[in-house]
Amino acid sequence: LVVSIKMSWEMMAFTALSFVIVRPISVFVSLVGSSVTLKQKIIMSWLGLKGIGSLFYVSYSINHSDPSEPLKKIFSITLVVITLSIVVHGATSSSFMKWYDRRKK
Repeated sequence: LVVSIKMSWEMMAFTALSFVIVRPISVFVSLVGSSVTLKQKIIMSWLGLKGIGSLFYVSYSINHSDPSEPLKKIFSITLVVITLSIVVHGATSSSFMKWYDRRKK
């Protein structure tokens, strides 16, 4: 499988939304009723790396269907989201944890 990543503005918007809106909301909703504090939810919603699970599901989809153009786009988006997750979360994790430690005291 050769991957050519040619991102449209819609694909870039989806990628940004997955970081800023989708992930935080899904974490907050999944933790309703738990004893996790608001600060912990914020940390979990931001620092939750995307990775092997996403890659597995998109690879499974490609291997069990006709490799159509939409699947190729989904694979490209998945690779971009994973790469950005590694870079962005890696660059910001230290700052977020320092913020958390200051707020915890």
